[in-house]
Amino acid sequence: MFVIAEQLPRAWSEALRQLERDVTSVGRRALGHRPSPLVKRAARAVIRGRQDARELVVARVIRETADAFTLVLRADDLAPFAFLPGQFFTLLTAIDGEIVPRNYSASNAPGTPELHLTIKAKAGGRVSPVLARTAPGARLRVLGPFGSFVCGPSSSRHLVLLAGGSGITPLVSIAAATLAGDALATVALVVGSRREEDIILASTLEALRAAHPERLTVLHVLEEPPAAWRGEQGRLDRHTTARALAAIPLAAHPEASFFVCGPDAMRDEVLAALAARGVGERAIRIERFAIGPRPQVTTSPAAFAAPGARPITIRVKDRTHRTVVLPGATVLEAGLAAGADMPFSCGVGGCGACRVKVTSGTIDVEEPNCLTDAERVAGYVLACVGRPCGPCSVEVT
Repeated sequence: MFVIAEQLPRAWSEALRQLERDVTSVGRRALGHRPSPLVKRAARAVIRGRQDARELVVARVIRETADAFTLVLRADDLAPFAFLPGQFFTLLTAIDGEIVPRNYSASNAPGTPELHLTIKAKAGGRVSPVLARTAPGARLRVLGPFGSFVCGPSSSRHLVLLAGGSGITPLVSIAAATLAGDALATVALVVGSRREEDIILASTLEALRAAHPERLTVLHVLEEPPAAWRGEQGRLDRHTTARALAAIPLAAHPEASFFVCGPDAMRDEVLAALAARGVGERAIRIERFAIGPRPQVTTSPAAFAAPGARPITIRVKDRTHRTVVLPGATVLEAGLAAGADMPFSCGVGGCGACRVKVTSGTIDVEEPNCLTDAERVAGYVLACVGRPCGPCSVEVT
């Protein structure tokens, strides 16, 4: 998966050895081994994906706002990046001898030799302040793409995109790709920000609007607008969203699709405004994401309390793995211990990279997580926070 450690700087070599130890630890846990109570549990996420991590070079760094920036990455062979608009990538950052993963959405359209990852530095954060100091010429390891918050060939050509803060990142990718790929497509963007100077990717939005003046509408909602501001004011809640949608003719298009990305509170308010307009769930795509570990709640004591190992069958493409899951262990832990090539990224139920479909049995999934209601109804669970309650079978789709 990784290049030979001896060819890397000392810090990277130690980081990669730590990752190897983490993988071993996950496997031991799945087999019933537990760490000593004297060992402090680190908030690490083991990384593995559908493809090996790639080493990319930072071509340039674009300062978007006082605390947001875009890393422009390129491969050495200048090969174009293939991903679906709206997907994210996982950066593997070596910090204090540990590889720390973080997920960042692509903010440019696919198919070019550049990958733009737009990041908002979080005060007191562990990774984003380090990345904020990245200089051109630096080399970063990247996994992906991941994520199902996408706009593909089967999506509507009439899109209404609603973003709060850094939630604009995947939506700009969706807007740019849609407008460039379909001459009849129309896009409307509603962007909520605190102040005018806090609008992330503002110059990119202006360039898109200048290139497609008849097909792209951008409305900004500012919490703290300047004195001469004539646009919508306030937080992006159900009321400001309703007024913004009323000002966009595209929002009334019978074939319009709505993409929503932003903080939980903003997302809930926007969804309430869409429901009040009678927009059906099938027309709405929602991005739910989290950074780092967060409190989890299990809804089924049987996942932990029922005695005995649970037989599990894991099908990955044309291979079938049969193993057991001990009480309290996850599907992901059991699969990795059995040698299954299972994709995952964040490890805490926040990204959806480890989504699998349950074909038999019952699996309890910790809450909160990023599964949509439609995915739950269709029988999907997240392997990283899913624990079998008895014999079961899953398929990696």
